[in-house]
Amino acid sequence: MDLQQKYTEYKHYVETCLSSKEINKPSFYAIAVFKALAELIQQGHVMKHASGVDIVERKALQQHVQMTFPAKDNSRRQEVNKYLSQRFVNPAALEPDFIEFVFEGDDSVYCREDKVKPGSKKVGYCIADFSDKDDLINFLLKLDLTLAYQRLTGDTLVELFDEYVQRKSYPTSSWYIGYQKTFNQITDDSAISDDTLNLLWYQRDNSVSSLRQGAPSHKEFETAKSVLREITEHVRNNPSAEAYRQAQQTMKQAKADGLLNKMYWALLNRVFAAIAPTICTSTIDEHCFRTVAAYLNERFALGMSLDGNWFDMNQEFKQAIGSHLPDNYDPMFVNMATWHLYEDLKNGRLNQIREDAQTGYEVEPTMNIESVATPLNQILYGPPGTGKTYHTIEASVKAAEPNFTFANRNELKGKYDELVMANRIRFVTFHQSYGYEEFVEGLSAKTEGDQVSYYEKDGIFKVISEEADKYRETKTVKGDSDFDSLWSYFIAELSQIESGIRVNTIRTFFTVTDVDNNTIRFEKDKGDSTHSLSVKTLKAIFNREREIKGGLNPYYSALIKHLAIYSNRTEEVHTQRKNFVLVIDEINRGNISKIFGELITLIEPSKRKGATEQIDVVLPHTGDNFSVPDNLHIIGTMNTADRSLAMMDTALRRRFDFVEMMPKPELLSGVSVNGIDLQKLLTVLNQRIEVLYDREHTLGHAFFMTVKEKRDQVDENAAFDELQSVFKNKIIPLLEEYFFEDWDKIRLVLADNQKLDSLQFVTEKQLDQKALNALFGSKHGLEQFGEAQKQYSLKSKEADVWSYALAYKGIYAPNQANETESRVSTDNNTSVEVVESQQVTETIGA
Repeated sequence: MDLQQKYTEYKHYVETCLSSKEINKPSFYAIAVFKALAELIQQGHVMKHASGVDIVERKALQQHVQMTFPAKDNSRRQEVNKYLSQRFVNPAALEPDFIEFVFEGDDSVYCREDKVKPGSKKVGYCIADFSDKDDLINFLLKLDLTLAYQRLTGDTLVELFDEYVQRKSYPTSSWYIGYQKTFNQITDDSAISDDTLNLLWYQRDNSVSSLRQGAPSHKEFETAKSVLREITEHVRNNPSAEAYRQAQQTMKQAKADGLLNKMYWALLNRVFAAIAPTICTSTIDEHCFRTVAAYLNERFALGMSLDGNWFDMNQEFKQAIGSHLPDNYDPMFVNMATWHLYEDLKNGRLNQIREDAQTGYEVEPTMNIESVATPLNQILYGPPGTGKTYHTIEASVKAAEPNFTFANRNELKGKYDELVMANRIRFVTFHQSYGYEEFVEGLSAKTEGDQVSYYEKDGIFKVISEEADKYRETKTVKGDSDFDSLWSYFIAELSQIESGIRVNTIRTFFTVTDVDNNTIRFEKDKGDSTHSLSVKTLKAIFNREREIKGGLNPYYSALIKHLAIYSNRTEEVHTQRKNFVLVIDEINRGNISKIFGELITLIEPSKRKGATEQIDVVLPHTGDNFSVPDNLHIIGTMNTADRSLAMMDTALRRRFDFVEMMPKPELLSGVSVNGIDLQKLLTVLNQRIEVLYDREHTLGHAFFMTVKEKRDQVDENAAFDELQSVFKNKIIPLLEEYFFEDWDKIRLVLADNQKLDSLQFVTEKQLDQKALNALFGSKHGLEQFGEAQKQYSLKSKEADVWSYALAYKGIYAPNQANETESRVSTDNNTSVEVVESQQVTETIGA
């Protein structure tokens, strides 16, 4: 049998199969199985067979193929099993003789040409030893099955884009026609006229993308025209990454020189998109683009890193999709489809690539970049340790100050602390006993002397909503029309007069003696009792948002009239629109219906104050009219290990954008502690957890970031100590919780079922009849079904295994760890024998 000739035939057959427009399931999964075999051999996932040959277990192959090419239905899942069970016969070239296998209960190794007993079950595979074995393994490792898999499953990038082209009639659409017109004008105008500058830098909608409020004022445009023309000319001559960075620097300088009021990053991106549609998409907001690019990257395995700025990511994106599209595919179709795909992702109209990510979105489809750059309502969700709370700092700063840029984490944290001090970012944690009274408004008791009184107390949501409402619009009002300014003068005067401030009514007067939070306390001219008014009600009446007839109306009216005396102390009051952020940690742990109550509807973007479908409600305790302003962002975090996304309140899911945050082992790339590869360690742990439980209960990279930090400080001993602490105090307890102390599964996760006893964290001991009788007596009946009873034991925290690096390495490379441990044990035993022999010799000599 000439295996070299067989190998040549095999390569030709595989290349033909993968390049074919049509590939059948048997052929694809046969190739996928052998590629998986090569990968597992390279990773050391082999075991010694009775024949002496290293084999890869059938079960390992099944899991590896399934994780690489997930089956969304049972028929595809069984294709792997069909091949492994040899229930159909492939062409000889696709079942080569150099792929060998072993059977259950059989010590021999077989190949295709050998005769085997009917019904024999394959339990392991290996590659025969021949001169081209290494070349064969390298050939299999380098195979890219992505496109073939997409053809097999009917899911290709070109089909996805074509669907948008046809469904939305791109060739005849007004967007496409206007897009071409804009591009042609820019290309044909060599002098870059004022009209072209206006089209690029000032018009809110130039058929490339709409900015609405994201463009400069006419005065800014005219003032900065020479700078904008310089940027345009430079970009048109060389639309490169260097040109993008230079343009950013030029705009920063223009802002420093007073030519621009702020940095218009999205506008700059639109300029690049208009000038170079082959390089840049029209999804000009970085957050929006990253969202859709990450989706396509995962769905079609594009291999993008998505690092760098907006231009870098766009350039990488266009290069990555190039091999998936025909050479003559219209770049404007690509750009339009990318935006429409983003819209569909946001509005829940697209089936997610992950079957278990059942998220829903309700966002008005629009090309207004300000409205989609940072969603009003979003939830960061994922398993524990994926950095959800850590990333809320960046998300909240981005929401509060969209134009803020930072060079490092310290600058970001500094800005976050500044916004927290200004009460523009607030933080709350939901829990089982948290309710409407704490979140919106309720009654609270207060004891003064021996008297108990009750007063209305606003919750954090109402407080930040009312504060945000003050800054919802950019406006300038006269001093006598601004309640806050007049009230601040009143409070300042009250603090200086111990007897209080006299306020005249039509017939008499009353004296304001104290203002405590929302309560104004006053005494009438007759009597000793103290009465109260509400500051909020006073403000609402002042702003003509509320009217009170009878009762306390004379007192409110008199106090408003009294405030007019301060109007000459203040001039015009200018208010700039500002965004506010409420961060809700562990949002899924609270009872959403109980906490939000009737306000769940008001947080929708279309129902916010200032929106076309604004809704106001009357609150139950105070009777105040209440609405949620459109400059208040809500950011929640959710631990999927506590509660699945599918179990979330439907009303909440429909009103929030969901941002998945999964473990990122690649953040640990290159980090080795005492020979332990942290990236491989986390990857393999999560692969096993995903098979034994689900992906929502995997381990986040944050568990190992403290280890990485200590390793980066070149303190390997401290890093290893930290790794031990992480396993003993975090990972092991979490696994106990995940698997309800099913120690057999925990052993599988830690590979203790594959490791030598000295390398195991959890040991297993089978109890024989004698041991069972000693524990339970002879009539225990525990083995009546032939099932052996096992006893599991977690090594104590003082045990040597926790400080043995090989035990951790054995989690992802058990066979290599076992071989090393066996070799070390043999060397130690030899050393002991030599020492004992020397001692005996010396004793005899003596």
